[in-house]
Amino acid sequence: MGFNLKSPSGKTENPKLEMSRPVRIEPHVRSMIDGDGAVLLDLKAGRYYSLNGVGAKIWTRAEKGMTPSEILADLQQTYRIPQEQLAVDLAAFVVAMEERGLLRARP
Repeated sequence: MGFNLKSPSGKTENPKLEMSRPVRIEPHVRSMIDGDGAVLLDLKAGRYYSLNGVGAKIWTRAEKGMTPSEILADLQQTYRIPQEQLAVDLAAFVVAMEERGLLRARP
């Protein structure tokens, strides 16, 4: 489940994420989710983003206000990937979405 996300600066990072802090979707973001993935619309910036199926799973858990730790546990039930890799990929996804102003996961 590699997300291959880069920060806006173009650097691939191994981000740190507070695992017990609930993820919050920003109020100016709308989503449309189906079986194949999701489309996110940032009303503030006038941009849209598409997510694959894994990204959509993470997004729906974030919409519920789950913590990264809870999301990680949920993903482990679905995917046969080592926990360490899931944690890195989850953090990369959350931080990338946060850098784009779509959600908030850190103080």
